[in-house]
Parts: sequence; C-alpha cells; structure tokens
Amino acid sequence: MFEMPPPRSYKRWRLRNVASGDQQDIIVHCPHEVRSKTEEVVLEPIPEYQIECGAVSLSQDKIAALALSLILKQRASLLKVRVEGSSGEIVTMEKMSLANFKDKYGDMQPRIANVLYSTLDQLEGLLPGKYVLHHDPSHGENAMLYSQKASSGPTLLLHLDIDLNASPPSDESTSLKTAPTLCDDLLPVHKFRRTLPCAFTPYKDQLPKHVPKTPARSKTPPQAIKSAAGRGRKPRTRGGRSRNKQ
Repeated sequence: MFEMPPPRSYKRWRLRNVASGDQQDIIVHCPHEVRSKTEEVVLEPIPEYQIECGAVSLSQDKIAALALSLILKQRASLLKVRVEGSSGEIVTMEKMSLANFKDKYGDMQPRIANVLYSTLDQLEGLLPGKYVLHHDPSHGENAMLYSQKASSGPTLLLHLDIDLNASPPSDESTSLKTAPTLCDDLLPVHKFRRTLPCAFTPYKDQLPKHVPKTPARSKTPPQAIKSAAGRGRKPRTRGGRSRNKQ
C-alpha cells in the first residue's frame, strides 16, 4: 500500500564561525504533520502522571530542541499539549510563537550554536563514507553515530561506532534517575478543580509550625434552683391589703 510521506520544509542554512571565518552550508528538511491556515505548528505532547502535584518541567535539552525547531521552521508556532497519562485526557494546551518562547525560556541560540558547531567539527574528522547520526532528546548532548559496514550484497549495513572499552564515569550519581522537576504550568487547572498542589514536602524545615490547640472552655454549670423561701416571696393579699395574723 502506498502511503504519502508527510510534507516537509527544505531550508538551507549557513553556519559561520566569526572567529575563524569557517562556514558550512547545511540543507535541513523538517517533516510536519500539523499545519494551520497560515503557519506550521510544532506539536509537543507532554504526558503528566501526577497532575495533583504539578506539571513536569521541560529539561534544558528539550527546550533547546524545541527552540531549534522554531528557528528552522520560519513563521511557525509551538503547541504544547499536556496529556494525563492514565486517561489520555487533554489537560492544557499552550500555543506560543518564537518571540513568546524567548520571553519564557530565554535566548537558546548560543547553546544551540555551540552544540551544532562541536558536532559538525567532530564529523569533519571522520573518514570519507556514509554515516547516520541519530539523536534523541533523552540523550542530552550525546548522539549515536552509525557508520557503513562492508558487505557483499547491495544492502547497507550499519553498526554503532562507539568505544566499548571506555572507562565508566567516575561519578555514578550522574546516571541515576531522579524525580522530575515540577513547575506551575498547571495552576489554572488546580484553581479550576479547587485543589492545592504540592501540599506536602519531604523537608523538615519547610513543614508548618505546630500551633498548640486552644484549651476547651469550661462550661458554666446551670444555675441552682432556689427554694420558694429563699427567694423571699411576698405574702398574698386580698383587695390590695395584706393579711396579718392577730
């Protein structure tokens, strides 16, 4: 069955080093599956698994990748969709342009330029051949380099070009998974649902101070019933006169 490929935007970019004067021309093709009437849309779904606590904050590498997508796709906008992981329900949708993206996350062009230049500088040192450079945002600034392997048939075989004898990192804590950083992007949802996000903390110094309870007030006992004699009741009278014993 023939399937139409997704539409692509082809752009030629020139990377130039101001200090050395070196320049490189790169042709970039960006597939896109969402397009509005006037512009392309960079769709970024973000799964959320703890909505009652807060929104997952994007990593700096992910923010740089989204900024690069907006720069390469001129007149494009970013649509961040936060989806509840358990039900698939759309929680929030945030649309922003490149200018709004810079106002919120800052200018990411210096970081992007450094990564691209160092990557191209290392690729220039490879021997002539066919290579595939695969990158995933979860890998950070590292990428997988696949090189062509000699074969008798016309099939192109690729193998991962890495050094397996490399020493492990001295600090193993850098490879451990940590809890995601939370941000306040879901505060409108919390206000709508009338929930208090992050109403707990593992830090003792951030716990609320213990307020002693006010002692219960002792209730006043009911007034004692007095006898008729003790109340000083006046004697009965007839015709307005009191009766006196002779």
